[in-house]
Amino acid sequence: MVHDYEQKPFRIGPYELRENRPSDENLVEFAENLKRGFYKNRLVIFLGAGASIGSLGGNSGEMPLPTAMALRNELWERFMLPMGTTDFDFTQLGAMSLDQASAFAEVKAGRHAVAEFIAYRFRTAQPLWQHAVLPFLNPRALFTTNYDRLIEQGWRASQTKEEIVPIFAGKQQVVPNYIPLFKPHGSADRALDAVGYGGPVITTIDYFEMLSDKKMLLDQWLATVRGACVLFIGYSMSDMDIGAHLYSARQKNDSIHWYAAFPRADTTVRKYWEGKLRIRPIDRGFAEFMKDLDEWVDFIPKEWKWEQIEQWRQQGAIQ
Repeated sequence: MVHDYEQKPFRIGPYELRENRPSDENLVEFAENLKRGFYKNRLVIFLGAGASIGSLGGNSGEMPLPTAMALRNELWERFMLPMGTTDFDFTQLGAMSLDQASAFAEVKAGRHAVAEFIAYRFRTAQPLWQHAVLPFLNPRALFTTNYDRLIEQGWRASQTKEEIVPIFAGKQQVVPNYIPLFKPHGSADRALDAVGYGGPVITTIDYFEMLSDKKMLLDQWLATVRGACVLFIGYSMSDMDIGAHLYSARQKNDSIHWYAAFPRADTTVRKYWEGKLRIRPIDRGFAEFMKDLDEWVDFIPKEWKWEQIEQWRQQGAIQ
């Protein structure tokens, strides 16, 4: 039995690969099904926070995008602590969540100041390679809980014919002939827009106000999931609202396989995903997954293969 419980590092290079990665039967299965065309026009991709690990942002383009807890601490330091404080022990915040810390910061400094700080921390100039080659999987829809614009930037970098359009609320209509990108938590480039119109969902009150809208949005997205293979990348299924909708949808219809790529080989974790969630886990990080999948399926054009990363970095197309 394999044990793999430790917290994974998040400040890693974007293209670091684990040496001697073990074969994964679910990766092989997904690759073979994809190659045989079983998921043509039936693939929906869901990207969580793990899909942005390794990316750099901020005004300098040299700051790692923060995790939820790291962002909580940064907000507390920026808005709540006396200026010049350098020795605060953030463990004193206990189990305070990001949305709670954001709510307190908003009371202290106002929404615009907090939203602009969020936008600054998730501002990126280029995507990672794995985002740039994502369009070559030809998904019919995408969904992300992330504030960053790495998916949109990846589409622009790859210059594929199909364009994506962000959907922020259930009242928005999906534009025909465009690939919908559902972003219920808003976007870093819409910092000053209202919640539900692209403005970032950051405080506890924001989440309360978005509950009905988010349900509409999820229902709209789940309509695209019916009969589709859902591929999760870097998503933990830990948020109650979105996770509950996904769980319900999966229990109602499990006639097509769903997969989740995240770098964890633990036997118990894999049994939980397969047995309880009915989702087949793949022990791969985002970059590892795209590279290894391409070796099986050969879906990435020659000019965008893994070996061309440095060339694209030098041209400024990717990080």
